[in-house]
Amino acid sequence: MTRLTMMYKTVNGQSCPVSIPDYFQQKTRFTRSFHPKRFTNLGSTSNTYKYSFFFNRTVKEWNTLPTKLIDQETLACFKSAQAAYRDH
Repeated sequence: MTRLTMMYKTVNGQSCPVSIPDYFQQKTRFTRSFHPKRFTNLGSTSNTYKYSFFFNRTVKEWNTLPTKLIDQETLACFKSAQAAYRDH
């Protein structure tokens, strides 16, 4: 939940100590599970790299969130919607 909250802050330009690296690009291909703030996953063959890097772990979860959750207007709304989504 904390990682997704930091990702929300980063994507929406709120104050956050983490910034999105240049090599993470937003997806442009439209699919059923598309939302406009989706990012391309970077593949990894090493478990050490795959599970240690903030963006590798977070982007995978971020891309699975529904559009109505991603499009929340405030951080407080995002957190409460995320909690409700997790409980669902």
